[in-house]
Amino acid sequence: MGQQQQGCDVLLAGLQVAEPTTSWPSSEHTVYHYGGGYNFTVLSFWAPFLVRNELVDADGPAHTGLWNLYLDEPDAVWAPHVPAFDYAVVSASSWFYRPSMLYEAGRLVGCHHCLLPNVTDLTLRTVIVRTISPSHYENGTWNGHGDCVRTRPARRGEWELNAMEKDMHRIQVEEFAAAARKRGKGAARMMLMDATEAMAQRPDAHPSKYRLWQPDKFKVSRDCVHWCLPGAMDACNDMLFHMLIGRICGAIADWVACRNLNPVQWNQATTVEDWWEMITSTREAPKQAAHTLTLLIN
Repeated sequence: MGQQQQGCDVLLAGLQVAEPTTSWPSSEHTVYHYGGGYNFTVLSFWAPFLVRNELVDADGPAHTGLWNLYLDEPDAVWAPHVPAFDYAVVSASSWFYRPSMLYEAGRLVGCHHCLLPNVTDLTLRTVIVRTISPSHYENGTWNGHGDCVRTRPARRGEWELNAMEKDMHRIQVEEFAAAARKRGKGAARMMLMDATEAMAQRPDAHPSKYRLWQPDKFKVSRDCVHWCLPGAMDACNDMLFHMLIGRICGAIADWVACRNLNPVQWNQATTVEDWWEMITSTREAPKQAAHTLTLLIN
């Protein structure tokens, strides 16, 4: 969420909107108010789990802490402010990888990677590995006058990864393949999202000096690692949705014993009706199962 909020700031700066008045009602709550006739306010909240949480062990099983998460209680940092919002953008991801105890209605219902006896581990069973996202420093490094000032995406093959990034990408792909070959029965499903080449084509999408307000008044290092403009992270989400939909459709194809339900087998169709006609009329599809599926989706 922080990168998206920073991206909004960059876009507003490009539109020459007046600089905001900034206030901090608390260490977890920042307010940016744009006056000068705009009457526009952006509120940013630090609530990494979105729900009420407690740190119960600063070390924990993975040396990243162990948390109690109360899944049916929104975090008081942001929840009381919702009625005053015109728009709310909710974002959360990385913190949910941390070991945690999960509660509903005050009752422990399971955990995520808590490694405790007699507690059901509800850890997700699908692992998606996204390959390295390259930086785009030119004319130096992050701490040596490097910057990213391009204003358009790169063409295919125009941007070359540095030596470290090439090695990292190669290692990720090779180790993923090795782990997939060794995956035992009942182990987590594994999927590889190779986004490196796509992300390499967006040298224009980093905050650069706009990682901070009023960057020209202060000496700040340029951020050519994180993303802020539309398109870059959207591409990763598009890849993710495509992978998940493909897996879901593949499972449905197995269920009804109809290979044509798998997206890799789809032929061109101009309408949904034509697509369903193609799917349900294939000789290999059990008619009762295919028609039942059609009724369920319709």
